[in-house]
Amino acid sequence: MDSTATALTLVIVSVLAVVVVLSALLWSSLFTMRPGPFLRYASLSAFASFGSSLIYLIWAFQGDRWIVAIGDALMLWGPACLWVALSSLNGRFEWRAWVTVSSGVAMFVLTLLVPESVSSAVKIGVMLVYCVAVAYQARTPPASARRGMATITLLTSVYAVFCGGRLVAAGVGGMDGELYREYFSTGPTTIVGVVTVIFISYGVLRAAQDPRPAWRMQHDAVRTQLEERARALLEAGESVNWRTVSLPELSLMRESFGDDYVQDAHLALLTACRDAAAPGAEVGAIGPARIVMVESNDSPEPSRADLRTRFARASPTLTETYVPDVDIATLVISDPEALAEAGVGSTS
Repeated sequence: MDSTATALTLVIVSVLAVVVVLSALLWSSLFTMRPGPFLRYASLSAFASFGSSLIYLIWAFQGDRWIVAIGDALMLWGPACLWVALSSLNGRFEWRAWVTVSSGVAMFVLTLLVPESVSSAVKIGVMLVYCVAVAYQARTPPASARRGMATITLLTSVYAVFCGGRLVAAGVGGMDGELYREYFSTGPTTIVGVVTVIFISYGVLRAAQDPRPAWRMQHDAVRTQLEERARALLEAGESVNWRTVSLPELSLMRESFGDDYVQDAHLALLTACRDAAAPGAEVGAIGPARIVMVESNDSPEPSRADLRTRFARASPTLTETYVPDVDIATLVISDPEALAEAGVGSTS
């Protein structure tokens, strides 16, 4: 197979990988309950990694220096954005996002100014550092509690070793040497990069869809939104009904059927509450299978029987097994001070 056919094959593989992986990441971002910065930066990581492969293949035909500079910046952003994504799970990522942007820009400029052998060595070395940083973040709590982190750790560690091998081969015989051209040319590097990102994306999707550690961060934002709606009603001179709907058998359900069943029940209960709520009510989840309806005081309270019926209809899984009991607790709040003192946002 000549070089043109090889390049065309790599282009097709890269494009297909981009479509599959980014579609999966987009699906997870749109249709799961936990998009957030983790999935956004992880998606940018996949896009940058695959984009760099395509840019390098374009460069193989065009040969312009600025094209390879773009490819170098994108390749650096691959592991760097994943580092930011994992750092967001551990509650510290803002300054790392700036480091990532700056390193990519610096790599672009460096590639334009220095010989290719120097810029390539710097790029590979920095990528190795980023891969080690990703593996470290994946093993740091609370991110390490998520599913898929072992996959991310393994793949980034292996790719770090691959980068180390590239540096050793370049140091022994140079980047034009037989050893480097045999094992670390555009073809093998593209294939290793694409395969690595595909499997890392699998770990990312598992982590993004893990309900256990992700719920609390999402529910904090929803709780704030509910409290803002309650304050708006109070400022308008109305009393507020803060209705909390929950499943008293939640722990038993988790022990008997697992986390996936609990998540299904959570979504079904949220759907039932939205259907049963009065017009203009604010409805949101503040905990696993713990839904709040914020309504004006003159809104009618939904009956437990009606809510349980809606709950059962919202999930085929519940209909096939059993429909757990539903609890409704209503707290009437008449002023902002009472809202703060009541601690209505607590999920404990």
